[in-house]
Amino acid sequence: MNLEKFAHIVSHIIDFPILSPILLFLALTNTGLNKSQIMILGPSLATLNLIIPTLLFFFFLRDGRISDFDMTIRKERRTIFGISTMTLLFSAVLVYYVGTFHFFVLNVAAFLIALTVFSVTLEWKISVHMILSCSAIFVANYLLDWKLA
Repeated sequence: MNLEKFAHIVSHIIDFPILSPILLFLALTNTGLNKSQIMILGPSLATLNLIIPTLLFFFFLRDGRISDFDMTIRKERRTIFGISTMTLLFSAVLVYYVGTFHFFVLNVAAFLIALTVFSVTLEWKISVHMILSCSAIFVANYLLDWKLA
């Protein structure tokens, strides 16, 4: 297997459909939410932040609005990134009313990252894999209280 194919496989393993449910689980279980809050926010946020963007992606891929799995054409990213950014905003509002302040701050951070990605994508093409991977590492380190030194 050549290096390019290996990198392609790794980039799809460490991708939105894999990392996002893990991060949602970590956030739900490590931000001081009680069982009632988890029962409300778990399915709600899974729908808003995982199911809707994933289904939308595959619908756009099938419909031809996205030409390939990696969304290599910048202008094809705008709609899905815009909608995903809005779902994160709705999630932050929901968490503000139902969740803990700690979980709310993480949702606002996710929204701001998505808003930044969406804004930058309007003019330039950036690596969403890199942003997702780095954000996931920082969030996991924060939630699990890992010590770097």
